[in-house]
Amino acid sequence: MSNQIPREKAVFCQAAEITDLEQRRRFLDEACGADHALREQVEKLLGQSQGASGSPQKLDTFPWV
Repeated sequence: MSNQIPREKAVFCQAAEITDLEQRRRFLDEACGADHALREQVEKLLGQSQGASGSPQKLDTFPWV
């Protein structure tokens, strides 16, 4: 497991708690900084976390589990 996965998980879990999209964007700006790969992966996970139904999925369906 790479060191990126725990960081990705931590940023994702914090971002997922932020419901206001502008606040979430600002959080990701700060948390990811210039790490564009991290930002892209976290945004991808956030999109997947809503699932097809728009309801949050369980975290055990994500790759770090």
